[in-house]
Amino acid sequence: MTSQLSPRAGGGRPLPARSGYHHGNLRSALVQAAVGLVREKGPYDFNLAEAARRVGVSVAAPYRHFDDREALLAEVAHWGYEQLRDALDAVPAEADDPVGGLVALGLAYIRFAERDPRVFQLMFSLEERAPAADAGRDALGVLQRALERADAAGEISVDVDLALRVTWGLAHGVAMLKIGDMATFRSERPEHVAEVLRAAFTGIMRHG
Repeated sequence: MTSQLSPRAGGGRPLPARSGYHHGNLRSALVQAAVGLVREKGPYDFNLAEAARRVGVSVAAPYRHFDDREALLAEVAHWGYEQLRDALDAVPAEADDPVGGLVALGLAYIRFAERDPRVFQLMFSLEERAPAADAGRDALGVLQRALERADAAGEISVDVDLALRVTWGLAHGVAMLKIGDMATFRSERPEHVAEVLRAAFTGIMRHG
């Protein structure tokens, strides 16, 4: 569910200056302001003072919650992982077609990266720190549970951990290629991407 404070992708108007934030709301408002700035400028072309101005508080106010910009960016990554988890959780399980289910999860992963490329790149470029690292494991947990269900049904021919590395690695690689400078991959149609995923994922299935 999208927060009321969530900025629009592609650079919406700055939030109007406002005062009198209730205790506990400033941290969330700063994170959402930073999400908007990352989308507009990338993660390293703004500072805490700019996030403060966007929220409408003093330039000193962010330091009540964040030691530096990197701490704020870690919270943006945490937020991104939560959005990714929700996107993967929304994919229906396909008990009768485990490969199809994995393909659907892979496509959801790639679509998320395409919708929010700068946030996605940030999520995987920061040094791991809690709680972002925990949120990242939660997001990957959706894929792991799908693999565990397939394994329990006798469908997987390799160890679940290896299967997770194969499926996540391929989906992540395709996502990075599609949001990068590889024009061939940017223009790849979803059905063609699905064929690539299915061909690779079939290789880890016992009845592929």
